[in-house]
Amino acid sequence: MFKVSGQEDSILFCGDCHDLGPEIVGLYGKEIESEYVQVGHHGHNSFAIDFYDVVKPRVAIFDTPAWEMEGEQYNAAELAENLHSRGVETVDYRTGMHNFRFR
Repeated sequence: MFKVSGQEDSILFCGDCHDLGPEIVGLYGKEIESEYVQVGHHGHNSFAIDFYDVVKPRVAIFDTPAWEMEGEQYNAAELAENLHSRGVETVDYRTGMHNFRFR
């Protein structure tokens, strides 16, 4: 996991450390708040939603193909719906271009 900060924006890359959410929150608290977050473990079996409540992203990036977002054996879509219900924009491979202006 690492965070990149610009003058206005920040992005938290969570990679595959999906079971360390509570430990990371305990160590870093509000320091992990970020405008963007690349969700843990492609969104499947990711951190609990309270981890993302601490991050407070505006956009959640699912580095995830359609079969993982749509497959019944995966729960990435559930996480995306939960984040979306909290006002977080979600993007994945199905949404097309993944370009954003990082300031």
